[in-house]
Amino acid sequence: MILGCVSARQISRERCCSISTVYRQCRQAIDQSVLLGPELSRLPVDVDLVLLADGLWFGKGKSSWVQYTMAFKPVNANVAYFADPRLLPGTESSTNWQQVFSDIRLDVRARVRALVADGLRGMASVAAMNDWVFQQCHFHLRALLNRWLARPWASPKDESIRWAIDDALLAVDGDRVSAAIAAMATYAYGNSGVLADILRRLLRDWGQVRAYIIHPGLSIPRTTGVVESMHGSLRKVLSGLSTKDAILRRSTAYIRLHDPFTCNGHDFQQH
Repeated sequence: MILGCVSARQISRERCCSISTVYRQCRQAIDQSVLLGPELSRLPVDVDLVLLADGLWFGKGKSSWVQYTMAFKPVNANVAYFADPRLLPGTESSTNWQQVFSDIRLDVRARVRALVADGLRGMASVAAMNDWVFQQCHFHLRALLNRWLARPWASPKDESIRWAIDDALLAVDGDRVSAAIAAMATYAYGNSGVLADILRRLLRDWGQVRAYIIHPGLSIPRTTGVVESMHGSLRKVLSGLSTKDAILRRSTAYIRLHDPFTCNGHDFQQH
């Protein structure tokens, strides 16, 4: 039930007990799983790590919290190991992320070499503060760009820049990358509007969107997809919970009981 595979009603029928008894037993199992063993007990030791981070928002009435979710990927493996989540009130912020990062176990934090996160304001500074390479998540970046590139009224000029952006983000060949940068710069500094503003920021933060290529030895994922996959599962498991304590207990238990996720470096990531 903790992993969301079987309903409480089905368990109650199979065990010939009330649903309230099932929930009580489930709460006891959650407590045991949360208290059993140290956090990140399966994380390999003596290996450099890439940290993937993303927030999951919860709201009820006037109260809201953000779950700060972290996964650690060894640079020499295609698996991500999740830390216990942190739940903080209010909206997601880089200040809160730094607080969360400061609480990472010292032996783990000392091995982090790179951070993959979305383009939240201040995250690049947080990475620099911790002496980490910063990779901006391509999934979030493309979602932002597609709001303007996929518009029904997009101009042919807007559409033509899509290919340049693809090359800019993904190409390895130096000539193709240079041509893509030139095309983006021509558009960004020759036009006004939101898309041009986004492209100017993209050019300014060039090292952040291509860190996975600039630092090949770290095997940095291009996206936070592995964390997004975990969040997709958690949304189902946490459905109906409305208190901070209940959300944190269930989420922590689920993460601890779940198998590590596949995380294939800068290639496709899957559940």
